[in-house]
Amino acid sequence: MLKLELKSYRDDLDREINVEKEKRSTELNDIIAEIKNKNIIKDDLSKTIETLQKDFIGDQKTAQDKLVELVKSKTHFDFISGRDLSSSELSSFVPLKALPQSEYFTDYITFRNQLNDKMKSQQRKFTNHFIDNLLISIHQNTLTLFAGLPGTGKTTLSKILTNSLVPKERIREISVSRGWTSQKDLIGFSNPLTGKFYSSNTDFYSLIKQLDFEYKSGQYLNRPLSFVILDEANLSPLEHYWSTFYNLTDSNAVQNNPLKINLGFEELEYPNNLKFLGTINYDQTTEELSPRIIDRVNIIRIPQTEYEISQLTTNELTALSISFQNCIDLFKLLDYNKEPLDLVIPSEELEEKYNEIKEIFKALKINISPRIDISIKRYCQVARKFMTEVMRPLDYCVAQRLLPLINIQGNKAQLLKLLEVIKGFNLDESVSELILTNILESGEKEGYYEDNYNYFLTLSNV
Repeated sequence: MLKLELKSYRDDLDREINVEKEKRSTELNDIIAEIKNKNIIKDDLSKTIETLQKDFIGDQKTAQDKLVELVKSKTHFDFISGRDLSSSELSSFVPLKALPQSEYFTDYITFRNQLNDKMKSQQRKFTNHFIDNLLISIHQNTLTLFAGLPGTGKTTLSKILTNSLVPKERIREISVSRGWTSQKDLIGFSNPLTGKFYSSNTDFYSLIKQLDFEYKSGQYLNRPLSFVILDEANLSPLEHYWSTFYNLTDSNAVQNNPLKINLGFEELEYPNNLKFLGTINYDQTTEELSPRIIDRVNIIRIPQTEYEISQLTTNELTALSISFQNCIDLFKLLDYNKEPLDLVIPSEELEEKYNEIKEIFKALKINISPRIDISIKRYCQVARKFMTEVMRPLDYCVAQRLLPLINIQGNKAQLLKLLEVIKGFNLDESVSELILTNILESGEKEGYYEDNYNYFLTLSNV
């Protein structure tokens, strides 16, 4: 009897235990489910916080950008309203940050390679000698023009190059408009009735004022250069709206004698540390470059580049550290250069080929001006130190300073002779050979331009 009672008691305990197990198991499952739910909520909150942080940072940047624009707008409003800024904000610039000379580049190859790395990071893959050519050209010339068929990335290259070389506050990106006639469109104008200067909306005036301030305070040799990008530069005649600087292209800054810009009631001074990059197209909407402009500029043909869209980056570029004094030393600028430049071709082989080419141009009745001749010799003296192939400097000079002069009717025989001389450079991917071949091909097409050999016709799709 007792045994049966004990068994019954045990069975009751087992049932109670099972019931309690089920109850606790259910509670445990509920707790596990709640933990999972809380983790999901936690993940959602973390993502929300991350998004809000990004939005906050973005809003801060936007607010900062708007503040900068507001300051610019205020400056423009002050000009428009006739407020005299000559003795207030614009005459009390805070000097832009400069590094000690010891922290700037002195080794050209290191500098060139780092610039090329920046280009590659932006999907612009060029040979070292093309980068050499870019650097020598833009530093030795007041204005360098980038030419090429539409879609070759001329404007983007200008922006990448300038932002890699100098801080963005030393760059002005200006879209040229059709109908520009004088410096008032580019810089601004003086009003004789109010006796005040009114800036154009390009914000170029503030950059010149900064350079003027740095010169007068003796802070220019250890500062970077400044650049102005003239996008679609030939939508209006360059010799009209750019006339102020056109007249300074043959001038060099020397001690106590800088370059000067007359703005009517004000004369600004700067030590020739301002360079221009322009992009040009050639079609029915653009102006032809006059012979006077062609004589003064370097025209670089930008090759077609294949881009991998998936690898394009929007990261901002950090400017390399190179000062005006570095540029004088590396590129043998004539400004403040204590060493006189011996204007001769630095190689007998180069000189021999150059003389052959000059004879052909004489036969073509195309004048090579002393200005172009000096520019070619200056270029070759610097490029010969950096480019490994002996004839490469002359190849670029022919492509950029001589072939743009070609605008002739007939005389194909001399052009073919010139092509043979260029082929004698024995270069892979000769730039001048490619351009001259295009000139010959465009002049052989039937139609209106048949037998007309013109460098600029090769820039048109028509």
